Amino acid sequence: MKMITYRNQEDLQFLGFFGICKESFKIIISCKKIFSLITLTLILPSSTALISQINISQLLYSDILKYKNKLNHTEKNSPNYAKFLSITSSESTAFTIFSALNIAFFLILDILVTSAVIYTTACIYSAIEITFKKIISVSPKVWKRLAITYICSLCIAFSYLIVGGALLLLWVFFVGVGKVSGVIFLLLLIPYVIGFLYLILVYQLACVVSVLEDYGFKAMIKSNELIKGKIIVSICFCFLKELCMLGTEEVLENFAASDINNKLLSIVLRTGVRMLCLFSQFLLGLFGYVFQTVIYFVCKSYHHENIDRNSLAERLDGFLGGHVPTKAEGVPNRGRFICCIVK
Repeated sequence: MKMITYRNQEDLQFLGFFGICKESFKIIISCKKIFSLITLTLILPSSTALISQINISQLLYSDILKYKNKLNHTEKNSPNYAKFLSITSSESTAFTIFSALNIAFFLILDILVTSAVIYTTACIYSAIEITFKKIISVSPKVWKRLAITYICSLCIAFSYLIVGGALLLLWVFFVGVGKVSGVIFLLLLIPYVIGFLYLILVYQLACVVSVLEDYGFKAMIKSNELIKGKIIVSICFCFLKELCMLGTEEVLENFAASDINNKLLSIVLRTGVRMLCLFSQFLLGLFGYVFQTVIYFVCKSYHHENIDRNSLAERLDGFLGGHVPTKAEGVPNRGRFICCIVK
């Protein structure tokens, strides 16, 4: 194992969007073996589940629409009506069950991926010698912390939506619906949507805080304090990431619905597009998790919060239940951003 020295901790606060992207790429490339294993074992199944959910859901939903259309054009007392009603009901049930199971499976994998990548990136920063076996053994322990933070974020988001819905009802009841009131409502809706997007940004950074510091509501509060330093960078990355995700989904949905006369060409093209979308999904996922971790350290540096590498190493070591020798021992706390290459 050899070490690569990056930049001083004090310099992290000056990193912008492209600087953080560069640091993230450095981390991934320097430990490509570890990240490749994480990608193959965790990110690939997660991306596959997401793409499968899009394709299968579209097939099931198209069948539901087809039978609903037949149902609307069939007399209620006819034998076919009962048949179409039964098929529609069973298809709808299958669609609901499949969607629920797939979403649950995706969320579990997503939290595992998040915990694995954040833990790995933090270990690299702390110069802890890591192996894939250690990462796999730690992930379930870190997963619990992330799951609690995720539930807390859902509670906050749900409360936010409830308050928004209540205000909407009060607006309709007291003000009514009209052109002027509609324009005012749209103007008020803009900051409301921005607030909801801000909650997403806070949650993303809270995932890193959950691994390296506190978890749950405390992680959300800490994340809210940290993100104020690099809010524009976080917004840019979140926007680009969501844009890429939506683009991938749009390509899959439109391509699945398109008709190609040549069967062989259809199979080749569909397979190629799915593979390309899958590849982009897990690359985006891996880079996104590393980016979130790097931006955590950047925000800490921006707020002049000392990052004690030895304390960080001890915290990460605590997940293993033992002592892991670190290359950072004896290195000043405000030293350099160090990354290790795992051969």
